[in-house]
This record gives sequence, C-alpha cells and structure tokens, in this order.
Amino acid sequence: MQTHLTSNRIPLLNSFTTMSSQAPNRKVLLIGATGSIGSIILSAILSSPNPPSVTILKRTSSTSPLPPSVPVISLPSYDAASAPLSTLVPLFKGFDAIISCQTTLSVSNQLHLIDAAIQAGVKRYFPSEYGLNNMRSDTQSLCPVFKEKGTVQRYLRDREDRIEWTSVSCGTWLGWSFANNFLGLDVKNKKVKYWDDGEGRFSITTEENTAAAVVRAVTTHWDETRNRNVFLSDVVTSQREIVDEIERQIGGGRGGVEKFAVEKVRSEEEIERLKGRLEAGEGIAVLGLIEAGLASGKFGTDFEKEEEVMNERLGLASKGLAEIVREGLASLGDHMMDDLLLAETMLRISVRPKPRLTIYLSGQTTFHDKVGMVQEYDAVRGVTRPLSESEPALCSAWSRRQTKNSVRWVIPLSAVVLNRANQKRKAKQPRSPEG
Repeated sequence: MQTHLTSNRIPLLNSFTTMSSQAPNRKVLLIGATGSIGSIILSAILSSPNPPSVTILKRTSSTSPLPPSVPVISLPSYDAASAPLSTLVPLFKGFDAIISCQTTLSVSNQLHLIDAAIQAGVKRYFPSEYGLNNMRSDTQSLCPVFKEKGTVQRYLRDREDRIEWTSVSCGTWLGWSFANNFLGLDVKNKKVKYWDDGEGRFSITTEENTAAAVVRAVTTHWDETRNRNVFLSDVVTSQREIVDEIERQIGGGRGGVEKFAVEKVRSEEEIERLKGRLEAGEGIAVLGLIEAGLASGKFGTDFEKEEEVMNERLGLASKGLAEIVREGLASLGDHMMDDLLLAETMLRISVRPKPRLTIYLSGQTTFHDKVGMVQEYDAVRGVTRPLSESEPALCSAWSRRQTKNSVRWVIPLSAVVLNRANQKRKAKQPRSPEG
C-alpha cells in the first residue's frame, strides 16, 4: 500500500511517550523515503527524542523533495535493486540497519539488497512488509505480492546467522484506503463494495503508529524485535463497522446519517475472477487480490486474535475506530477546503492589521491524482493551486513567514485537523496557531 511523493500526514505531536532505555545512536539507511510510509517513517525518525542517524538512498534522477538536513546517497539512473553488488556493498558499509519502504509491486527486488547488506556487514534489515501475515500458505497462494513478501521473509529467516531482521505487519492503513478507494470504499461517492457480508474482521493501524513501531525497533526496542515479525493493531474492525462510522460522522453535522450505496461480491467467486484476469495479463488485478486478502477477513487478518500484537509493548498511542475514521475523513480533498477555511479563521485572529494571507498545506488530496500533492490556498481570493516540487513543501510544525504585505503559514495537515477539532470544542473562543 504505497504511493509516491511527500508525506500523507506529518505528526504534529511527538508520539514517543514511553522509552525503555537510552538508545545507542545507530546509523540507519532508509530506502523509499518519499513513499507513502517511507516519508512518515522519516518524519518519525527526525522527531524522535533520541533519533538514529539517518541517511536516504535515492536515485540520481529522483526529483522528490527531501529535508536538506538529511544526508543523501544517490545512485545512478538504475534503482537500488538493479545496481550491481560492487556498487551497493560500499554504500551499505557502516550502517547498523537498512529500512526498506519500497513500493508493494517491487518487494521481490529486496533479495539483492539483502545480499549486499550481508556482504557490507549491516546488522539488521527491515523488509518492506507493512501488511498481513505473509508467512501463511493460504495468503501466499492468494496473491503473488504476498508470496513475494513471504519469500523475502523466508530468505531473511534462513540467514539469521549472518544478518538480523525485523518485519512489521500492520494490517491496513485506513487513511490511505480512503484516499485510494481501497477496502471496497469509495468515500467521495458514498459507495462500498462488501466482500461477502462485510463482516470479515481485520486489523488496522495508523501510518503514524506503524512508523513509530519501526523507529522504536531501531532505537529503544532493538533486542525485543530481533528476528521477528512485529504485529500491530490499533483496532480490529470490519467493512460494515467502518462504513457505519463514516455514515455517522459525515451525516452528523446535517442532522442525520448519510447512507452508502452498497454492492456485494462473493469472495470465492471474486478471487477466482481476479486470478483469471491476472493470468490473462491484467496486472491491475493484483490490487483486487490484495484487497481480498485484507478486507475479506479470511486470511488471518485479525491480529489480536491470531498473533501477538506489540502495540502496548512498544508504547504506541492508543486509538479507537472513531478517531481513526475522523482523521482519515479529514485528510480527504472533500474536507480539505473546510479545514483550510478554519485555518484561515485562526490566522486572521493572530494578524493585526490583517494582510494578505497564504496557506501552504501538505497531505492526502483527491483534487489531484498525485497523493500528497502540495497545495497553495489563497485565503483572500479563495483559490487553490498545486505547487511545483521546487516551491515550499513539507514541515513538521507551524512555521510563520512574514513580509510587509503578506503572512505565510506552512501547515502539516495533521495540525489543521487537530486544530479543527479544537475549534469545534471552543467555537466561541478560537485560538491562533501560536496559542
């Protein structure tokens, strides 16, 4: 479940609330730092109280923006998986851990990276997992992506005498699913495709808790997470429970519950149909099989029932379904303008006399095909336009830039969401970003 470009949400508040011990300053190489989870892991690393030393590996041809303070190793035009070992081994030397956040459809390329890491003396490899239990035989037979991820994990298990490993299985990300019409959900058009009756149980974990787990495995819980699949679950739910909560939240402000149009598919028949399409060369069918594995509830996705969940041991923030749905809805483009207008109201309070206002916001959006597109909203003219990647992009906290005629606030979407909730609670006394 990964896409390209900047972070979907950058945590405003530090989620690292419990630390087991003072962690050594390990050196980490991050691959895929601009992807949907890689960007959030990078943010979590940089905001942790005792951050490891992080370096980013990227292609020379990549133009995705990266924090200027983070060292970058650039490869030639080919990607890491196709680079010769003679190139990769010297680059990997000296790192304690490699964290792979490669896209879902590129995970099989990791065997080459693992070989390079072993030769370079890297202590631990974190494969690009971030899904269900890919060591189950029924899961591997369902979808080639699950089989490839299981192959990577088996490859690491067979080499534990030469390199340690930690994989993270988090179920699915609800915010990402809303933005990408995954789990059978089309929130924008209020439609849902239920797998069977929509009652299949599966674990969901926020992207922020997933990233926090990875960082803590590197820093404070290194020994506990050695050579194991770390299972995470913020909550176990179903398609129906998610839709019920969405209907309640989007209808609540208008005096009722807005109902979704419902379609149902029989999982066995739909899986066979998708496998047939895949065999016929329709590669896009693999996404449907991934959805079946996560949403049908038939492939061991209730981690709290079937696995040892490590949220509490890792000290992750506790979140319920209502909060996760609320955050996911707020990250969608349909709600973005409401959030921006609220941010404009907050900004007007703090500026005297009121100059021209411009808000830069980063986060998931359905206004454009590129998830994470950076938007500019002119609060005076009430217009929105996409920014080029060379213009101001992400930040991890409020940032004020003032000139004679304008004030700019650079705002992560999570900050807008948090302040939107705060504004609703204190509508009669709105607060400024500084307050």
